[in-house]
Amino acid sequence: MSGMFQKCSSIKELDLSNFNTSKVRGMDNMFRRCTSLKKVDISNFNANNTYDLKYMFYHCIDLEEIDISKLEVKYSALKMNMFTGCSDQLMEN
Repeated sequence: MSGMFQKCSSIKELDLSNFNTSKVRGMDNMFRRCTSLKKVDISNFNANNTYDLKYMFYHCIDLEEIDISKLEVKYSALKMNMFTGCSDQLMEN
């Protein structure tokens, strides 16, 4: 899933809560530069077998709402720089 939606600048909202991600190894750059993305639901993502989540939302400057409430990640270091370049408003919520 690395780079799956990368540079999809017209996507505004995604509900991926039903994706089965239990065997996914890479989600890095998944939404990189999705500059119009405002809302995404990845609440049920299981990233326990994922080795790379870096820059997953890099430069998603319009992202206002993200549900990662049940995101399972085995190693917290895998989330490094996950939200780099996102709006300050998102980081405050």
